[in-house]
Amino acid sequence: MTVDRSHEPVAVNRVAFRHGAIELPWEAGRYISTVEVLIDDVELSVRLREVTRHGVVPILAGDIDDEFAVWGPSPEVIPESDSIPDGLVPVATCGCTTLGCGGACARVEFQGDVVVWRDFHEVLNPDESIPIALSNFVFDRRQYEEARRAFVSAATSEG
Repeated sequence: MTVDRSHEPVAVNRVAFRHGAIELPWEAGRYISTVEVLIDDVELSVRLREVTRHGVVPILAGDIDDEFAVWGPSPEVIPESDSIPDGLVPVATCGCTTLGCGGACARVEFQGDVVVWRDFHEVLNPDESIPIALSNFVFDRRQYEEARRAFVSAATSEG
């Protein structure tokens, strides 16, 4: 029996996760840890700044768990937040470093052999978000999971 996979998305993007830091806007010389998502070697925060109204920075390391479960296959790990629309997860933080004041979120779906990031929204304030014009990203699930493991492994060896 042959399985028809013609309706399933085809992985076209590559993902990587990188440790970073941003300087706190209100305290020169003080930095906070971030997790930068790179899609096809381009920082997601750069892509988002091109299509959002307000400044965004990479997601703060403290806003996601150590194992990246927030971007993982288990729907029960989607954080509940009054500032993030239901079913979406944070992918960038407001330039002031407060998740929910601003930033961006997306739907992360595991569909067989691929992982899809879609339905991007800009968070304008804790009560309002709007869709933004950012294309879907489709990753090979194996490559996605390898990138997550590599990031977590690097974090563990550094810590």
